[in-house]
Amino acid sequence: MVEAWSRDPGRELESWMQRRADCEDRIVGQPARTRRTSSSTASRRSTNEFGRALRAARVNAGMSLRVLARHLHYSSGYLSKVENGQSPSGDLARSAGVLFGDGGALMELWEKEHGR
Repeated sequence: MVEAWSRDPGRELESWMQRRADCEDRIVGQPARTRRTSSSTASRRSTNEFGRALRAARVNAGMSLRVLARHLHYSSGYLSKVENGQSPSGDLARSAGVLFGDGGALMELWEKEHGR
């Protein structure tokens, strides 16, 4: 019988993230003619490294999107879009780096993705 609530939400999240990554790998591994390749998809893919790093920092700090939004003065909807691949602003990268004390790693990712 499946329980309604997980006893270990961290482990469940890791499992879900692994399944998602496996699915993305299968999609990216397909031949180009069957894979969706629009310019917006390509730009989301190139900025996804920043989004993944932002999500990892947030999760490691034990923050929800709403809490992070309050700290950074951005909407949780915008931060969700950034975590899922939307190009962030430089101010967001700088502010998040300071908040998480990452030594400039998020800003470096942002600069790399924006060719600066």
